[in-house]
Amino acid sequence: MAAGRVVSVSPYRAFDSRQSSVLAAGEHRTVSVGNAVVPSHAVAVVMTVTVTGASQSGHVTVLPTAADTGGVPVSSTVNFVAGSTRANQAVDAVTLDAARSVSVYAAVSTHVIIDVVGYVTGPGSPVSQTGLFRLLESPVSVGSKLAIPAGTPGTGFDVAGRACVDADAV
Repeated sequence: MAAGRVVSVSPYRAFDSRQSSVLAAGEHRTVSVGNAVVPSHAVAVVMTVTVTGASQSGHVTVLPTAADTGGVPVSSTVNFVAGSTRANQAVDAVTLDAARSVSVYAAVSTHVIIDVVGYVTGPGSPVSQTGLFRLLESPVSVGSKLAIPAGTPGTGFDVAGRACVDADAV
């Protein structure tokens, strides 16, 4: 396999806290997302991160283990309201050991499920880890609905040149 490619795999469940223990509020947990499908030359994994069973609204952040300082991360991977099940896709750098680990932070007590759907080969990867930062924060709180009139085109914005995204990024 050539370096610098994103490779899809048949989805597999790498982690499910319902099979062990709920993540406590404020907990940082190191999670192995590697298996025989993710090769040793993978530098990142593509995953679906799902949260369920929270009794409070909050967020979960998945981040590279090396970037986890033990504090509260400045961005989130999945935002959710109490009692809901929500998912989002993420691409995060992994440790280069056999475990291929990432760190999971839970702002409130919740269950977290991680399904790996691909990996990124390296070096020369088209994906570069920039660190955590917030590009946009809407004034809408978690769980509320943003009213967009029918027929209105979607709203977008350019990220190139913002925060630590290169100006020529695509």
